Amino acid sequence: MAKKQSKAPVELVEEQPAEQPEVAEEAAEASGESYSVHSKRPEGFYRLGQKFTHEPKVFGPGELSEAELAVLKAEPMLVVKAVL
Repeated sequence: MAKKQSKAPVELVEEQPAEQPEVAEEAAEASGESYSVHSKRPEGFYRLGQKFTHEPKVFGPGELSEAELAVLKAEPMLVVKAVL
């Protein structure tokens, strides 16, 4: 006869959304530069409610707040470059 193994109860953990810094409603001009942003992943990557693909997406001066630009620059799955 086989022994019955007792299973430890499984603890369910509710997934919390990633913390995002507060983003100003009005876009502050981040040093008056345009920025090119693209994903390192071929399938794309979502951040700040936008999908970034392998193709660069260009943001003109004033389109990103300083907080949004900081979030994008800190994301290791994205490449952010200043554009002249």
